[in-house]
Order: sequence, then C-alpha cells, then structure tokens
Amino acid sequence: RYLQALNERGGVDFGGLVYLARAALNDSSKTAERWAGKFDLVQVDEVQDTHQSEYDIIRQVAQHAKSLCLVGDLDQTIYGWRGSSPRTLIRQVEADRGPATAIMMNDNFRSTKSLLQTANEVASGLLERATIVQPFEGLDEGTPPTIQIFTNPNDEAIGVARHCADL
Repeated sequence: RYLQALNERGGVDFGGLVYLARAALNDSSKTAERWAGKFDLVQVDEVQDTHQSEYDIIRQVAQHAKSLCLVGDLDQTIYGWRGSSPRTLIRQVEADRGPATAIMMNDNFRSTKSLLQTANEVASGLLERATIVQPFEGLDEGTPPTIQIFTNPNDEAIGVARHCADL
C-alpha cells in the first residue's frame, strides 16, 4: 500500500531515489559520463551509513574526480540492517581508487564531556574500534546520560514511548 500511495502521488522515497539514480547512471553511459565530468571533488558525509547501492552512485559520479572525501565515524553506523558496512565500503573505495588517507578528527566541539565519556565507555566493547573521541578542552561537563537496558526491541519501543509520554 505504501508503494502504491507513493506511485499515485508521483512520489519517491529515499530508497527509490537511490534506485532511480543508480539506474540512470547504469543504463546510460552518456548520463554517467556527463555526471562524472562535473566534479573535481566529491565529499560524502555520514559515510558510515552508506550502503553498496549508494556507493555505486558515488563511484560513478566520482570517477574522474581528483579527490573523494569520506567523512564519518566508522564506529557509529546504525544502518547495518539496510546494508551499510563502513569497513567494507572503505576497502571497496581503496580497491577502486587506491589507498585512502585517514585523517582523524578526535576533538568533539558539539557535545558534553559526560556524554562523550559514556559514548567511549559503550564503544570500548566493540571488537574493532576505528575512532576515539575526546572532548575539546572548553566543553561543558554536562549531565551524565541515563542508560537503560531492554531485553528485546518491543520492550525498548514501549520503554521509549513511556519515557516520551512522561516528558
């Protein structure tokens, strides 16, 4: 029903945009070449959430670009369920373009010391860790976050909904 409603309204969602862009680039070498010739630099933000279909678009658009800049926190991906695998993506980029240069941006200016400390404690349990984020020296201490553990996704959804209702 969702797809039918989109179609009736001439709409497209994010997945559809990716599909249509990829199809346009794959189906027409003229279109692919036109877009590949437009950019000297291609920058992708939140690269940790990029999946293979999106990378196919990036690869084609950045084909002639002198620089491809990927920005993100490889430890922070939340879209594994839809195919994002940041380390696999970086390996694919290096296979396509050669070795990548990593520039670590460890100083965080946008958070609080308490939140960053908690994030680092949670991330310390990761099997493979790509980043260590530290607070910029002028950050506020902030309020320590409340951590709540749920046994399953349904309990988590109910707990979050109850907390929102309480607020």
